[in-house]
Amino acid sequence: MGVLLFGAAGTLAWPAAWWYLAELALLSLWLGSWLARYDPALLAERLAPMIQTQQSRWDRLFVAAVGIVWVGWMILMGVDAMRFRWSAPLPLLLVIFGALCVFLCIVLCRSVFRANSYAAPIVKI
Repeated sequence: MGVLLFGAAGTLAWPAAWWYLAELALLSLWLGSWLARYDPALLAERLAPMIQTQQSRWDRLFVAAVGIVWVGWMILMGVDAMRFRWSAPLPLLLVIFGALCVFLCIVLCRSVFRANSYAAPIVKI
């Protein structure tokens, strides 16, 4: 993610991207360590490749399309925020609100994982 963000931005001097990556890294480590202790099978399933042979063709195409869109989104953020500065700088309160939303999303994912050991990215019947 850092390569996509900073490569598109053309600079490493982008504090918001560093904070975003640090927040995701810390929360991902927290969630991964929790899963390793309480549901290692779900952790192993979630770390498996997103595209697997037992998926239907439509599912494989959909996952590939989502991946392409995600890469494009990361690149667009860097191009927009730093390289060309198309958007006005965001107010600090809005940035803090966004960081809190990312935090809440990861905490809610933990709640889902605790309630549903079958919350794997690949649907298997």
